[in-house]
Amino acid sequence: MPMERGHQQNRRLLQIKRKIFRRIYGPKRNEENTFERRTNAELRTIFNETNIVGILKRRRISWAGHVWKAEGQIVHNITWKPDKKRLRGRPRQLWSDRVRDDLKFMGIREGERLAKNREV
Repeated sequence: MPMERGHQQNRRLLQIKRKIFRRIYGPKRNEENTFERRTNAELRTIFNETNIVGILKRRRISWAGHVWKAEGQIVHNITWKPDKKRLRGRPRQLWSDRVRDDLKFMGIREGERLAKNREV
């Protein structure tokens, strides 16, 4: 399976989150009455939260539903493609591409159609 887009950024975001939690909760005392570093599993049980990458994906998909359901300028702004020649190198990652990748990862094929047919 190919590596997910932004995988390195997601990994770095999780590292920063764990570093902050280790700083907040501090070290723990073991049986020999010395301090040791908290493991990732301990941090997850203490904080009792899903990973931040999942939260970001959920919010991005939620916002995509609002955009797809809306009509007018917001849809035009999201789907607009510039007419000028693009720069050298890898193309910039578009918000719509990230949403499509997130939906594909979840196994949803027709997210836009589902959002438009949803009842309020």
